[in-house]
Amino acid sequence: MSTLLIDNRTGITTTTELFGDFLNLYLRENPEITVIGISSASSTQYYQSNTQVILSTTNLTTIERSPIDLYRSIKSQVQISQGSLYQASDIMIIHNDINSSIIEQASTATSNYLADFSTTIQENNAVLQVKLVNPGNASIKIFSLKYPV
Repeated sequence: MSTLLIDNRTGITTTTELFGDFLNLYLRENPEITVIGISSASSTQYYQSNTQVILSTTNLTTIERSPIDLYRSIKSQVQISQGSLYQASDIMIIHNDINSSIIEQASTATSNYLADFSTTIQENNAVLQVKLVNPGNASIKIFSLKYPV
């Protein structure tokens, strides 16, 4: 597992192999450190990723890629913040190597919904795409579990 850390005091970004309880203990002992990304191969036979995207366009944009030869289905939790507005969505994607399907299991927003989601196969990847309803800086955080073929 690789964990991307940033020191909030110095701005230095480092990659470490800490995970689980060791990562939690390290972060408790070093409150100036923030996790900005985690990527891991798990013994439970899934892959976990945690990413953040800053977006300002209403164009359809890919925010997550999963190689179709490695992963059959993906469950993502997506949180979007745009100014003082927020949306959280649970999304599932599955593919058959040719087509991918998406279902938005649950969504909630503090006002109107900020984005719509879609999926397709591009360059041997099942991709999660987002289209913002309104232009303007949006922070999109994606936590995904990817299950093998």
